[in-house]
Amino acid sequence: MRSNPMNLTTEFYSGIKPFRRDAVARFAKNLTPKSNQDNFNKNYLITDNIPFSEGPLNTKRKFRKIYPQENSFFLVNEDRFKVVLNPVIGFSGAIMANDTSRLYQNSRGLELRGN
Repeated sequence: MRSNPMNLTTEFYSGIKPFRRDAVARFAKNLTPKSNQDNFNKNYLITDNIPFSEGPLNTKRKFRKIYPQENSFFLVNEDRFKVVLNPVIGFSGAIMANDTSRLYQNSRGLELRGN
């Protein structure tokens, strides 16, 4: 076993396979922030993985139906399950040099996450 002088986790290897959101939520829960930046990153990881986080939700937006969390368009937070729904919208366009035609891309969809 290799030494780990900075106490970094050896659980994640991003070059091999993608991260599982439940593993990231567990990792973030066990982090001990040492600076304001560490605290921001910990909160970001917890908020980004709401369906798998056990922490308290943002209370500033308690009575809002749309965007109750900063990163959740619609959120169902029940004892048995959590579901997050977000819109996905992407528009892009371009004009080719020496050409009068215009290129564009219009993408729409939904992101649905839950446990």
